[in-house]
Formats: sequence, structure tokens, C-alpha cells
Amino acid sequence: MGYGFRAFTAVHHTLDGVFGAVELSPVRAAATQLEYDSEKWNLGASVALPWGLQGRVALLRMRSWSLGAGWTVAL
Repeated sequence: MGYGFRAFTAVHHTLDGVFGAVELSPVRAAATQLEYDSEKWNLGASVALPWGLQGRVALLRMRSWSLGAGWTVAL
């Protein structure tokens, strides 16, 4: 949770007001996220895959889908 003061303005978005997120991880390899960024709600899920890979899916503004992938390496 936090509060963003109107300091920077992007083309379509400004962090101005209360924002926050909550994440639930019922098992270590999977998590769901719910986020409010002072303008809209977003919903996401991630799953850990073998070899440090991670898959992500998000529902932005609760209407547009976004897919992503990542790779992490422990140093």
C-alpha cells in the first residue's frame, strides 16, 4: 500500500492517489496478484517452470490480456 503524489505524468497514466497490491501463493511454484495502481484494477498470475523460467499472465484494466515470461538465475 502506498500513496503517489502527482509528480510525473505519462502520456495516458499518472500515479496520483492510493495504490497497492496483494499476492497469494498457495504453493511455492504459483501465485496470483490483485493490484490497484491509483487508476485501475489489474489481476495477474504467475507460475514457476523448470530451469528458472517463469510464465505470467495478466488482465490489465480487467479487460485486456497480457502474457509474459521471465528467467532468473541465483547468484
